[in-house]
Amino acid sequence: MKKLIKILSLLLIFTMTCTLFFACKKDEDKDDKDDKDSYSTPNKDPQQAESALKAAGYDVMLADGDLADMAATILEVDNVEAMLSASKGDVALEIIYFDDADAAKKNFETIKKSMEEAEADTEVKISDNMVYYGTKEAIKATYPQETQDKDETKKS
Repeated sequence: MKKLIKILSLLLIFTMTCTLFFACKKDEDKDDKDDKDSYSTPNKDPQQAESALKAAGYDVMLADGDLADMAATILEVDNVEAMLSASKGDVALEIIYFDDADAAKKNFETIKKSMEEAEADTEVKISDNMVYYGTKEAIKATYPQETQDKDETKKS
């Protein structure tokens, strides 16, 4: 009986060690995917996105407060916290920041329908409390350059 307990104990220790080893193993494919998609959504802070876009050479207009409310009325949406428009040549981006994620979800279809009616050649997306549309290059530019540089050195 004592031999059986010793064997079961060793088997249990071996199993737990293997479980721990494989649970802590770095998933390199997942990390590569995260690096590629790290700028797939705009910066969540309108002021940081504005300053990063200006530093990247974009013409930027950030509307908040009453100006954002007026623009929201034109777009027929509500609960808007801020709106950011940026362009540089053919590269453009529009981000609408809502008060919360529920408001963004509620207004997403309205914005998408407006873009379809305008026959705009862009895809409308939603992330947390933002609805945005624009080019990937412009979305990446909403992050400060030093953050982008750090990510580039990590990939090397």
